[in-house]
Amino acid sequence: MTFDMQRKMYPVVMLSPFFLLVAVFYLVPTILTVLMSFTDMGYGMKWHFIGMRNFSAFMNFPFIGTIIRNTFVYVVFTLICNVGIGFCIALLTVFFMDENIHSRIIRTIWMLPRITPSIVLVIMWAWFFSSTDYGFLNKVTNFIGLEQIRWLSDHAMLAVITANTFIGISFAMLIFTSAMQSLPNDIFLAAEVDGSKKTTIIFSILLPAIKWPVMFVTIVQTLALMTSYETTLLLTNGGPVMDTTVWSLYAYKKAFNYSEFGHGAALSLVLVSVSFTLTLLLLRFFDFDEMMKNTRL
Repeated sequence: MTFDMQRKMYPVVMLSPFFLLVAVFYLVPTILTVLMSFTDMGYGMKWHFIGMRNFSAFMNFPFIGTIIRNTFVYVVFTLICNVGIGFCIALLTVFFMDENIHSRIIRTIWMLPRITPSIVLVIMWAWFFSSTDYGFLNKVTNFIGLEQIRWLSDHAMLAVITANTFIGISFAMLIFTSAMQSLPNDIFLAAEVDGSKKTTIIFSILLPAIKWPVMFVTIVQTLALMTSYETTLLLTNGGPVMDTTVWSLYAYKKAFNYSEFGHGAALSLVLVSVSFTLTLLLLRFFDFDEMMKNTRL
């Protein structure tokens, strides 16, 4: 083998373990999931191809409209809260506070939900929204003389969005903080010398300067929310009735609660297709092609 051939083969040999892991743990399961979606695989693990029957079956499900609406409300409002509050915390600690122990403490506090086990968080939120006299919110309402509220019954989606918001804020906060700290301070000082107001600096200078991070956080958080169900499963189990059942949780229950693996795979495939479409739309919304041209220049 010549030296040039050895040099060309070297990257392939070094990366082959990585390619093997990707094939075994990502590519093969993806192919199997696609094939499974066209079968009626159940508890017996037998493959019987039934064509598009799984895809037509869930469209006839009586609560499919409720599930689609729940998914839309959950993703949109949680995304707005995650990105918006994360941006505000980053803005507060970078531009309105000096880089000191206080700003670091604030960021650390908002990181706690991310590093806390899900079951611990859910127990905390279950106590916070408890409908009994021992629930935190009901203690507050009792203290000010208001009637108790059945939060997890009458406002279950609000509880789910609130819990997931506090978990997702830290990701946006870290990305935005890093992006803001990387910007040269001179452009903001020049704007202040010219008499620009804080709001003008934020919306006309800062936001356009961190458009890439905003796009990245929005897309990643959207995809994460489309497939997340853990907190919802533990907090409300999709109830009451199906008021907090989102698409990913419905797919999980079909596959693992009712052993309808083919049906669950079909639901997952539809979710992937919708997520891919949303990604393309968000790239178009942020004018990704124009951003790439400006980057090359």
